Amino acid sequence: MIRAGGAPAPAFRAPAHTRSAHSSRALRRSVVIGSVPPIPWGPPVRNDVLMGLRERKKAATRAAIRHQALELIREQGYEATTTEQIAAAADVSESTFFRYFPTKEEAVLTEDVLARVCRYFLDEPESVPLTDALRAGLRRAYAEMSGADRDGDLQRRRLMFTVRELRSSLIERHATGIGELAEAAAERTGRPATDLDVRSWAGACIGVLLSVLLAVAEEGEGEPADFPDLLDSALARFQGGALGL
Repeated sequence: MIRAGGAPAPAFRAPAHTRSAHSSRALRRSVVIGSVPPIPWGPPVRNDVLMGLRERKKAATRAAIRHQALELIREQGYEATTTEQIAAAADVSESTFFRYFPTKEEAVLTEDVLARVCRYFLDEPESVPLTDALRAGLRRAYAEMSGADRDGDLQRRRLMFTVRELRSSLIERHATGIGELAEAAAERTGRPATDLDVRSWAGACIGVLLSVLLAVAEEGEGEPADFPDLLDSALARFQGGALGL
């Protein structure tokens, strides 16, 4: 603005309290519209890290439910154990229990050992014969399990033979096991999983597994058997033709 006489008029300055309020409002508006970066509370967490944390939490919850199911069944029997009791012992709601397992039977029978065995089986060099690769996969899978996990695995396998409601699912589950092992063998050999030799090999290995499970179940609840060692020994004798038959 120009005063009369040509001298420029001084710029208008609002009172200090008005300027302060105006500045605060401007800052708030700039934060809202994103012109000011957010306060850096810490380094950003990658999506893969968040996913890893979520997956580990889910795996821990799943393991806790399965562990408590086995403990309660050991203490009070299969029939007397309810899903409500299992959920309470695992410190989760019953609805959470059913998000992980559709039935009490599944909480006992579901396992991931075979999946790990197959993964390690496939990791073995191509030059390693199938049965040697399978034995190596078994040893690796069980070696990474804690003592408590191995005890739980043995208890679960015993229950499959001793509880009538669980025994009825044996054939179905081991038929599925034959299919999974045949798929892994097919990947190693380059032959189709439906190949008779591939399926016969997978079926024979699962048959050895069943024979060892039955022997372990018949031992009862005495001194715990070393299931992976028994299975490895049985596979070695089968592989080497040393069954004495």
